[in-house]
Amino acid sequence: MIILDWNSFRFIDLFAGIGGIRLGFEHVGGHCVFSSELDEDACKTYEANFGEHPSGDITKINAADIPDFDILLAGFPCQAFSIIGKKEGFANETCGTLFFDIERILKEKQPPAFMLENVRNLTAHDNGNTFHVIRSHLEALGYHVHSKVLNALDYGVPQKRERIIIVGFQDDVDFTFPEPIPENQRKTLTDILETNVDEKYFVRDAIRQSRLERIKDKNYPKPYISHENVAGSITPHPYSSALRAGASANYILINDERRPTEREMLRIQGFPESYKIIVSYGKMKRQCGNSVAIPVIKAVAEQIVKALKSYEEAKACRGTDNTKSLVVELAEETKPINAQTFNKQSVAGQYEQIAFDNLLPDIIKEGIGMATRAEAKRALDTVIRKSRVHLYKPIQIAEILYHDRVFNDIDLAQLEDYRTKSKRWRDDVCQVLLGRVCTSSTKFQDDLFNETVIPPALIVELGKENRRTNGGVEAYIYSRFTNKHSQLSDALDCCLKASKETFQVKAFIDSFWNEPGLKRSLDKIYEIIVYALFSTLVEVLDLQVEITIDEKNFEVLSEFSDFTKMVTCIDFSNPSFAQDARIYRVGVTNAADRGLDMYSNWGPAIQIKHLSLDVELAKNIVGSVSSDRIVIVCKDAEKNVILSLLTQIGWRNHIQSIVTENDLVSWYEKALRGKYADQIGDELLHRLRREIAAEFPSVDSTPEILKLRNYDSLAVDGYWIT
Repeated sequence: MIILDWNSFRFIDLFAGIGGIRLGFEHVGGHCVFSSELDEDACKTYEANFGEHPSGDITKINAADIPDFDILLAGFPCQAFSIIGKKEGFANETCGTLFFDIERILKEKQPPAFMLENVRNLTAHDNGNTFHVIRSHLEALGYHVHSKVLNALDYGVPQKRERIIIVGFQDDVDFTFPEPIPENQRKTLTDILETNVDEKYFVRDAIRQSRLERIKDKNYPKPYISHENVAGSITPHPYSSALRAGASANYILINDERRPTEREMLRIQGFPESYKIIVSYGKMKRQCGNSVAIPVIKAVAEQIVKALKSYEEAKACRGTDNTKSLVVELAEETKPINAQTFNKQSVAGQYEQIAFDNLLPDIIKEGIGMATRAEAKRALDTVIRKSRVHLYKPIQIAEILYHDRVFNDIDLAQLEDYRTKSKRWRDDVCQVLLGRVCTSSTKFQDDLFNETVIPPALIVELGKENRRTNGGVEAYIYSRFTNKHSQLSDALDCCLKASKETFQVKAFIDSFWNEPGLKRSLDKIYEIIVYALFSTLVEVLDLQVEITIDEKNFEVLSEFSDFTKMVTCIDFSNPSFAQDARIYRVGVTNAADRGLDMYSNWGPAIQIKHLSLDVELAKNIVGSVSSDRIVIVCKDAEKNVILSLLTQIGWRNHIQSIVTENDLVSWYEKALRGKYADQIGDELLHRLRREIAAEFPSVDSTPEILKLRNYDSLAVDGYWIT
């Protein structure tokens, strides 16, 4: 077993620019063993500060010639994906395809980890296809990939610079992205602006006057940095907009008086005061715009190294403990060994010496590096814990094990033997247990077999345990299923057994929120609560939706009379059409994966978010729902955050309204016990119960299909007890 020392590690710096990423990883003990940069002016700055001239065009460098390293770092060119650029993506032959050189090097060198940096728009380019290609290629190389958009403002510099960070590990390490630092630890413009600035940085009076006339807030407190957008609007901020390599000379101005100095631009990106400036202003502006916010990279680097250190420490302990445990178990179970005279303590302490050679057969020694049943059980428990109450994925595992044990017609080590067939087995059982089948996307279903979930190696181990216990692992999974449905039944009782006088929607929500086994199903409960209320009120109000055609368009109507009659229900004899207003819930299908929970036949789409919303998720909501009016339902604490986020991304006008949990509680109270309770209350509860019954079928006792397998009669195995 090789244990790496992450207190001192090697990295390579691709598309190095002026070394911003390098500085971040040197901060946590890294040593650069290779750098590459095409721009000669950036190379000169890099050499002046690091004492080495980067290699040139990475496309012409043989991956095998690059020194061995532990982490690959690359801020690969972003112009092909940038919102500001042409957004050509992979079609840009000079920049867009450089990712594949990263892939080429990763494939050749197989480092334990990598970190890539690019513009936020990478995730949205080509409707997400570009990022999907990048992620799938990285995962195909065997890496566990994590990605998140981080904003430099949150990590200590006065610059709003959102960049996606993509981190990958060969091993399934416990990695999380860094949390934003407290506001009182962040630098402000006052901290980074110079005094006694040379007159050459000040703009002409005409430019200054023009900007002051167009500025949105003429009394904005100084110091500020104003940003001129493509429409010519001037907006002041207590921070800088993202520095850009190709921006106009007056893209950002300090107090609408002057351009930032070279040192100020470096400070905005978090470079140290000792960093040397050896090129002209224009070149320095370009180099800073192409660089990174160093505090962001430092924070990510710290998390990467922390995760790798923890993994190596755990691996060392796990390797020792697993091997000791396996030797002891095998010593007790292998007949040629005399268990009476076998000294567990001795073997546990000296297993690295002669214990293996003297006590264990070769076939046992070969198995030491294989997955253990403890690892397999942990993985299975994780899948069960993360599953909604339907437990589709755990049931799929149970049915794979059942077919292996009873029919012996599949090879558990060969995924293609059961990847597709097991979905049918699962659905056959779920139809009996739940009256429904899994409707999730194929990709979501196949995620079950990812290396980070339950790959074939762990299924093999579960199969061994299942045969050893004559179905004990199957019984374990189905007992967890019935236990979870017992919890569900208790939670649903506060709705199903309540009257309009006693039902409390807040208590109903909390019964799911406070129960770990049910929390994963809270999103569906929210959908049902919202749908039952909204659809009931719309029908009680007897709203009508009408479409009409103006007489001036009758000639077009004549040309397309067959279309208008078949599709819009209007023609010359009936130039208008009215119908009842309705709300439709689509979350019971796969549509929710695309950002839509409900829609109405008069326009607005409805999106429910009961968990925290971030910038990325806000963009997904607005960008993935084909409606110019969206109603968002959220927790009260999230409302202001959502408004702020939507304002930041310039999409506030897409949102018709934001409904909070307090609004729902208030409206339920009125509907059930208010002035019109007799008219609304019973219908609301009826609809609520109907949707619950459809989403969460009752499993009150052991289903017949499970009784026929005689799980109840199995001998109790201490390892597989719920």
